Amino acid sequence: MMRHFVLFFGVVWAGIGCSSLDSKIYVQENLPHTVAVLPFQGEADQQEKLAFVRKSFANYFANRGFEQLRLDLVDKKLAEAGLTAGSDLKKLGEVLQVDGVVRGRIEAISNVNAAYLGYRSKLEGTLEFYDVRTQKLIWKGLRSELDYGGVIIHSGQVVEGISTQIDNSNDI
Repeated sequence: MMRHFVLFFGVVWAGIGCSSLDSKIYVQENLPHTVAVLPFQGEADQQEKLAFVRKSFANYFANRGFEQLRLDLVDKKLAEAGLTAGSDLKKLGEVLQVDGVVRGRIEAISNVNAAYLGYRSKLEGTLEFYDVRTQKLIWKGLRSELDYGGVIIHSGQVVEGISTQIDNSNDI
């Protein structure tokens, strides 16, 4: 199962498919130093996938030089304080002892894999990065991605197969 997630997100993040990202940067100076990536919200039956997307974004922020509170500590501190990802920003900052938080809402996430015939992947959601010291939005992104592919599709075998069928039908 995890292999499908890795394939799905590797392809999606690589930008092979159709993608649209509508983002806006509100603050570019005095960015938070310490950041907590809060649990992403979405459909209850998608928790494993939501956790994977959250971890991917945590890695993204870590690779950009932000000091991060480990995801398991974020979850533990939120549970102990009775807070959720949608709680007041100031309270989140106090409890988590961070300067910034990342919130995510994933509207649609799917991966349909038909063995070697191909796959279809979809990811739609909203991400927000807040400075809890000032309670201001730093960055907001709306992402919508759709990707089709697979061994046969990328090798051209589908086109060749259709072409052969057309040629065979003309021979009759």
